[in-house]
Amino acid sequence: MRQVCLPIVLMMLMTSAVNAQQTPADKAAKDQQAIEEVTKIEKDKIPLLVNSGPAAADWFDSHNADDLAYQDPDAGILTKAEVSAQLRAGTRKPSSIKQYGHRVRVYGDGNVAIVTYLGDVTGKKDKAGQTLTFVSHEATTDVWVKQDGTWKRVVHSVTRIPAE
Repeated sequence: MRQVCLPIVLMMLMTSAVNAQQTPADKAAKDQQAIEEVTKIEKDKIPLLVNSGPAAADWFDSHNADDLAYQDPDAGILTKAEVSAQLRAGTRKPSSIKQYGHRVRVYGDGNVAIVTYLGDVTGKKDKAGQTLTFVSHEATTDVWVKQDGTWKRVVHSVTRIPAE
């Protein structure tokens, strides 16, 4: 009996050892794929947001979770529907967006990504019946979760950085 079981146990141990050695490389490849996918989504949104309107709202609707936590430094906490309506109406329309310093960190089984970046935004906002021009230096954190093969943003938090 020992002679039969010993080779089976040895094969199982060797298989486990080989799989354990492959796991870090597999994880690194999966993490890199997540980084590339999320970075592309983040960069694809910039021209749409600058143009505002229906295309920006469609992007926003398709890439954000329904229960998105959206924090705006001026307007506070907004719902997905509120931001989408502002984009569709063109009332949320920056005239330029420059983002830089993107860092993407991947967690879990490659299905959670946290993106941080800095940005310089100029534009106009309608506030209390007035159109105000603004220039803003901001730090942003986005949290993306991959569900059923699709990346959805679940948190978008912008913090204004005061000018020195």
